[in-house]
Amino acid sequence: MKQRVKRKPASEKLKKPIAKDKDITVLNQTLLNTIPFPMDIVDDTGTILYMSELMQKMAGKNGAGKKCWLLYRDDKVRCPACPLETGITVGETKTIDVGSCFGGKQMEVTHTGMIYKSKKVILEIFYDITERKKADEVLKNIREKLEEKNFELKRLNEVKSEFVATVSHELRTPLASIKEAISLILDGVSGETNEKQRNFLSIANRNIDRLTGLINNLLDISKIETGKLKLYKTNFLMMDVIKEVIDSFKHLAENKRINLRLIEKTDLPSVYADKDKITQIIINLLSNALKFTPEGGFVEVSTDYTKSDKEFVEVEVKDSGMGIAEDDMPKLFHKFQQIDGSITRKIGGTGLGLAISREIIEMHEGRIWAASELGKGSRFGFILPVIPMGKIKVDKKRILIIDDDPDLCETLKTRLEANEFIVFTALNGMDGIELAKKNRPNLIILDLMMPEMDGFQVCQSLMKDSQTSSIPVVVLTVLDQEEAIRKALCKGAVGYMIKPYDSESLLETVREFL
Repeated sequence: MKQRVKRKPASEKLKKPIAKDKDITVLNQTLLNTIPFPMDIVDDTGTILYMSELMQKMAGKNGAGKKCWLLYRDDKVRCPACPLETGITVGETKTIDVGSCFGGKQMEVTHTGMIYKSKKVILEIFYDITERKKADEVLKNIREKLEEKNFELKRLNEVKSEFVATVSHELRTPLASIKEAISLILDGVSGETNEKQRNFLSIANRNIDRLTGLINNLLDISKIETGKLKLYKTNFLMMDVIKEVIDSFKHLAENKRINLRLIEKTDLPSVYADKDKITQIIINLLSNALKFTPEGGFVEVSTDYTKSDKEFVEVEVKDSGMGIAEDDMPKLFHKFQQIDGSITRKIGGTGLGLAISREIIEMHEGRIWAASELGKGSRFGFILPVIPMGKIKVDKKRILIIDDDPDLCETLKTRLEANEFIVFTALNGMDGIELAKKNRPNLIILDLMMPEMDGFQVCQSLMKDSQTSSIPVVVLTVLDQEEAIRKALCKGAVGYMIKPYDSESLLETVREFL
């Protein structure tokens, strides 16, 4: 009887030559038929050993036996970063993007080292990414253009803000002079005036105030847009501010026969905020309420105190005016937008006050709102968070004034101390230098024209001493001359003020360099 020999399976025969590496992937026809993309197999010389039907369709023929780059590439050269350059590593996968294939197509080609018919090969799987690349390029161009436009808009906005700030600042100076001249005439300093003349002068005075308010609003908007609006917080009672504002509007309310009343809450805690800015907001809300309330109506100011996870002081201004249509409510707190143009043209307004108020309140981490119904009046209010006194760290800034005029030193000191600054004074340059070393102020205000040791010498000495070189110096001068100012700045000064100056420009300059 003939003995039967047990044969080993073909699969074991295939595995035998590569039994040393169990992770090697072996290609066979069954596996190839499961790949749903155009694919081929090339050896280590780049010769095509096999092409799928999808690959033959894309290439236009069966290119077995040809070099892959000669069949696929439009320029007939090897692909950049071809894996064959570094040799075939079985099991390693690398994906590259290749352009100019099959008549201008962009392809993403995945190369994987495999074993095929007992030899090392590369399995190439092709993905047509031509349309995706085109879309990416379009999106890239759009993005670049948007970035260019955004940069240009930002630049133009900065130019506009700088222009508004410069013009606003330049306009305020002559307006201040005009207002003072009118006040002198009304006070009888320049001689007697009759009733008709005083009436016309009063009209001019009121319109100067309106124009000044508009300029101040433009300046605030400019500072907000450029991020230069700063808050100078102090601790104060809200009710004191409200009473001051109401007192300033009593005459206007009486003239219009409007009942202006205050609902006072006596146990309000103090707030830690920018008093001037909050006063500005209350003036704006009260002014609007009186402006849009007809004769015989009422305007009511009330306050409240609320406590949830935080403590808040609330201020609300209510009026019996014409009210606001529902469609116009979203416009209220946006810049340069006004409700019902015919009414605002008749009554006046720029659409800036409420926008500025919103920005200021939000800078205080508060909230402002409005509620109204056409023909039934309006309510505007805001809340400010209350910081308990024990949590407030008030770091008062120290200012040194060096000027040989004792009267000027005294008035400057009084004005600055009223705004929560600690002030020292020196009547000559040598004393000023010693005080600067001793007290290390946050700012020095220095007169240029002094006997014995002038301001230029003082400034130079301060800058040379390591104890005082970092202290900013603002110079005072009656010399409205570029040469003197330039010389002071060269000696180390950071800014200047021309005598005479008003309190607003003084405080603005001081705060700018603190």
